Amino acid sequence: MINEILGKDIEPVYIEPRPGDIKHSLADISRARTFGYEPESDFKEELRETIRWFGNGSI
Repeated sequence: MINEILGKDIEPVYIEPRPGDIKHSLADISRARTFGYEPESDFKEELRETIRWFGNGSI
């Protein structure tokens, strides 16, 4: 998604994990939805806003 937002084709560089790195993260909001929670924002738009913030508004 980052490549898509930036209009780039950058290959990721994978390195050995560091001490304390999280090996697996499986975020799941399905339980929260059982009591009516629904996210108000779109992940891709939030990512675009984060990139914009780090790039000082250039995207």
